[in-house]
Amino acid sequence: MKFQIAGLTTFLVVTVSSTTECGSGHLEQSDYRGTIDETKSGRTCQRWDSQSPHRHSRTPQKYPDKGLEENYCRNPDGEDEGAWCYTTDGKKRWEYCDVPLCDPPPTYTECGSRMVEDSWVGQSDYRGTIANSHSGRTCQRWDSQIPHTHSDSHKDHPHSGMDENYCRNPGGDSERAWCYTTDGDTMWEFCDVPLCDTPPLPTECGNQWVDNSWVGQSDYRGTIAKTISGRTCQKWDSQTPQKHSLTYDNNPYSGLVENYCRNPDGEGQAWCYTTDENKRWEYCDVPACDAEGPSAPTFCYDYSNYIFEFASKECTATKLYHKVRDAYNSLRKTDGASKCEGGLDRELMALTRTTSVYEPYVALQNLCDLALKEASVEADTSDWTTLTDQQINLKEFWEGKGFLNDETGNFQQEEKDFTRRGGYEKFIYIGDDSRQNDYLSTTEQSYAGGKAIDSFYSNEASTSILSSPTSDFQEGSCSASNAAVCCWQRDRQYFDNNGNCNQNDCAQANPADNTDLCWTEQNGTIFPYPGDDTEKDLHCHGFAWAEGDINSKAKWNNLFFVSLYDHLYQRGYADSITDDPLIEGEQAMCGCVEDMNPVARADCTEIVGRASYTAYQDGAGGPLRIRPRTGSFRLEFQACQGYDYIEDFSPEDYGTNPNAAELENSNNDLSAFVFRLYLEGKITKDQVNTFEKTMIGYRDPSVNDGDTQREAACKTAFGEKFPDREYTE
Repeated sequence: MKFQIAGLTTFLVVTVSSTTECGSGHLEQSDYRGTIDETKSGRTCQRWDSQSPHRHSRTPQKYPDKGLEENYCRNPDGEDEGAWCYTTDGKKRWEYCDVPLCDPPPTYTECGSRMVEDSWVGQSDYRGTIANSHSGRTCQRWDSQIPHTHSDSHKDHPHSGMDENYCRNPGGDSERAWCYTTDGDTMWEFCDVPLCDTPPLPTECGNQWVDNSWVGQSDYRGTIAKTISGRTCQKWDSQTPQKHSLTYDNNPYSGLVENYCRNPDGEGQAWCYTTDENKRWEYCDVPACDAEGPSAPTFCYDYSNYIFEFASKECTATKLYHKVRDAYNSLRKTDGASKCEGGLDRELMALTRTTSVYEPYVALQNLCDLALKEASVEADTSDWTTLTDQQINLKEFWEGKGFLNDETGNFQQEEKDFTRRGGYEKFIYIGDDSRQNDYLSTTEQSYAGGKAIDSFYSNEASTSILSSPTSDFQEGSCSASNAAVCCWQRDRQYFDNNGNCNQNDCAQANPADNTDLCWTEQNGTIFPYPGDDTEKDLHCHGFAWAEGDINSKAKWNNLFFVSLYDHLYQRGYADSITDDPLIEGEQAMCGCVEDMNPVARADCTEIVGRASYTAYQDGAGGPLRIRPRTGSFRLEFQACQGYDYIEDFSPEDYGTNPNAAELENSNNDLSAFVFRLYLEGKITKDQVNTFEKTMIGYRDPSVNDGDTQREAACKTAFGEKFPDREYTE
């Protein structure tokens, strides 16, 4: 028999504790197991395994649990007045025995018990005055045959308290207290009599785990009646629009009243059928009572023999979910496997020690993130020797000086770069050695430097954490903004499809234009630069970080990538903007944002850590663990992902609802990335204020649209800072 007990789906074998001295009246003495073997009139009882003198069907084989031994008085079929037997008198078929009544069990007026001393009583001990069924129908009097005729009378069940029209369970034959109803169309219904042997069930929340055993919010008895998506729940006693069998009568202990969220059938948590004909059912957003996740939860299956391998980029919540789901499906189809109450949701909660069907997804992603952080902690640290051995003076380079900035010529090229531009009809040398080029052949020093930069990118910069390179870039540098930027005014390399340097003319060639220089300051003198006549084409590219993240840990890797690899080696961008004789003042080519002159905007690179991973259950019953594979850690450099600035949208607003302001994604924009870090609470308002003093388009995403918008933003910023001055050279 399957009962719903206290909201928990339980398979129950109903047993009755036995007695040898007496028989319980409320059970019609069916629990008597003594040795009285004669009737009230003194007739000897016939053996139960005998068919003489009376043939009968009450045999030990048909009633194996009724104690039909020898010729002792018993009540295998629920006779009303107690224990009886067939007699050895051929003229008297059967007769009651004079078996003493046991002391009656206690009865209750406020509640009814499911079990008494491991025996199922089904609220037959209830003696209260509830006189309505669970649906609100009035109960019919037990001594009435209108509107429903029946055989359940006080005479038939003298010990069942069948007074008035009160809810009862005569003889303990049903699952809980019930009554006939005065509704002619509904003969009987269960009553919603409280349980004595269950503590009050929660109405504000539902437990997922109780003492590490899975409950799945089946104890929830609150009044939430909407699903997680906001759909209205269908009443449990309705079959429209969803037809179903999960009714109160079929699940009397599951609290299936009105349209309140419940879990009668062992889903992952409280749910309901919906009134939307296109959505049969959905989980409800019932809060968890659990103060914390279970420490040693029970599982349906053992996953400790499964090893899940993930390549780089594969450790995501979605892929982890699919791996666990596949293992779950395999285990539940194994011969002899029992049904898993709570299903995959329950197993995921157990593996992640969580308390909601929605938490495991976040927990799985956190496991991946923590494993990546572990990989970064275990990653090697590298210095800059590969570069400095090629006479690259890093401090000098980032100031905009040295041979890498001063010379002109290619760092990298391919044979196809020549053939697609005319081949031997236009070039004497065709090949990948830029030292042999017809035009602006690269010096040995720059060529060797380029090779070192390329090697450094593939090895140290991509597989390890770089140490602090110079006194200008060390731990604690740029703390006012947590951002750095490089700005260039010259292109020294052709064939790379970036900037204005080409195979015919590289003299004073500019990089691709992506920003505007607003003004410079030198010894208290202000030099504005409206228009493009003086500044020409300029290019700025930066990066930012939050303390403790991979962009902070590997910020010097990012400095290398932005300045030496992506822009010098790949594009040929060189020289600080103030190396242009037409630009007043002096600033480094690369520096902390707070040390640079105001510009409209900058492109942006962020770092993403990668590794390969192994996931496994930490022993039978243990949690899911993820470990990075040794030596698999790598860094990838990608365009920053950020948000266009929105006025009056704070980190608090973002934390409450990230989608409230309908944020627009903006990639490859340093200001948008900084705004994202701010919304995520990873940098301070003071750092943002410092940042936007240099990156004046922080609050104006239109600077990404073109030169006209950048010029306008510079003019506005200049007017706000110097209201008494005109924005002219």
